[in-house]
Amino acid sequence: MTASALPLSGIRVLELGTVIAGPAVGLFLADLGADVVSIENPRADPFQVARPSTAFLRRNKRSLTIDLARPAGRDLFLDLVRTADVVVENYAPGAVERIGVGYQAASAVNNRIVYCSIKGFLPGPYSTRLAADELAQMMGGLAYMTGLPRKPMRAGASITDLGVASFATMAILAALVQRERSGIGQHIHGGLFETVAFWMSQHLAILGATGTAPEPTSVRGVWEQMRWPIYDVFDAAEGRQVFVGILNDKQWASFCAEFDLGSLKDDPDLQTNEQRLHSRQRLLDHLGPLLRNCASDELMGRLERAQVLFAPINSPADLLADPHLRATGRFLQTEFKGKRFPLPALPLQSSAYRLGIRHQPPPPGKDTLALLEESGYDRERVAELRRQGVIQVAGNSKQEDER
Repeated sequence: MTASALPLSGIRVLELGTVIAGPAVGLFLADLGADVVSIENPRADPFQVARPSTAFLRRNKRSLTIDLARPAGRDLFLDLVRTADVVVENYAPGAVERIGVGYQAASAVNNRIVYCSIKGFLPGPYSTRLAADELAQMMGGLAYMTGLPRKPMRAGASITDLGVASFATMAILAALVQRERSGIGQHIHGGLFETVAFWMSQHLAILGATGTAPEPTSVRGVWEQMRWPIYDVFDAAEGRQVFVGILNDKQWASFCAEFDLGSLKDDPDLQTNEQRLHSRQRLLDHLGPLLRNCASDELMGRLERAQVLFAPINSPADLLADPHLRATGRFLQTEFKGKRFPLPALPLQSSAYRLGIRHQPPPPGKDTLALLEESGYDRERVAELRRQGVIQVAGNSKQEDER
């Protein structure tokens, strides 16, 4: 697959990323065809770069190692900004400004630059605080709604980092469209805390409309909030668990028909969702043993025929064998630290292009020489920057010098 077939082909992105949120924005843009250059810090913790969990965040990018703390490194970065379209950064509050590569400095050399800053908080009273995914989940109400009373629980993935990255990517794409009309760029801010606060909209809507604050889902389940009588996890015969949701009268009728539950279907006390809600425990007591007699594959086949909601309770490892994901090519074979393994593609599909891997995750500095050559730096200048410690190159230094 060529980059020219992808929608963001020709867009240059400079990524000043750390941990997940900033690099995730770069990932989304890179997978869609942008030329994303990860600006690596030579003093970064090697463990952070080498962690297996970072492999998916580095794909389809090129890597350039610059010491931004040096004046010559700052000048080099700003020189790259002159021909870039987007800068993404998620350094600590005030860091890019202190080293002279913030929005004001970038826009001074390129007023068309779209500059995206992701922090723990949007500009305001909290904006100088440090933050992380888990902190945002705790502070934003998600951990409260997910856990038990007085036992908040974070989600099992870095969903706040990926969530703010999704919103930031949306804003970047909108800014690029707006730039076509205005001719100038803009500064975009994304906040972890505000991302989770936005996710609380449905709960805040209930509070606003009823005056009653929703309890954690563990206390007052989704079934009760949405008035769905069957919305539960059941055990299958071999111990595997399956979620089942029956949302309306039509689904209840088809479920009863599939499982030969004529007596329940005809019961005058179970004719409506509200009636079934009042008899919920009775239904669970009846359905639990019934479904436990079915092997999980048989159970899911029957639930699919009944056209009700159902899902196996999968672990991450189970996803690798999922027939739908495998049949639709949703995994990209990724090479990282000498190993090759499948990782999910972006969860979208277009009739105009196909997602894939153009660049395997690079080691830090892999593309330093090529990128500087593309930017017009001659060999003497590159050699001087290397001697000064402004740039670093991955691999065999002698071989690279002889290019």
